[in-house]
Amino acid sequence: MSDCQDTSAPRHARERRRPRRGIRESPGAITLLTLLFVAVKLTGHIDWSWWWVLSPLWIVAAVVALVLAAVFLFAAFTGKERKTRPG
Repeated sequence: MSDCQDTSAPRHARERRRPRRGIRESPGAITLLTLLFVAVKLTGHIDWSWWWVLSPLWIVAAVVALVLAAVFLFAAFTGKERKTRPG
């Protein structure tokens, strides 16, 4: 055997060691922005309330909630129209 593959381990164990593509391991922009706001607040450079310091988190949560509510309402009204149509 001239190649350097470890053939003593089962194939699934060898495949598990490979780095997975498509999985983000770095923090996202919202996380970095929140950490930046917290650091600036704790160092005293800004005098914002904690609501605004943590605003990247709750704004994203609010947007997700609004999108889910819109999808739910759309599905509810579309489903109701299909049930009331004859045929």
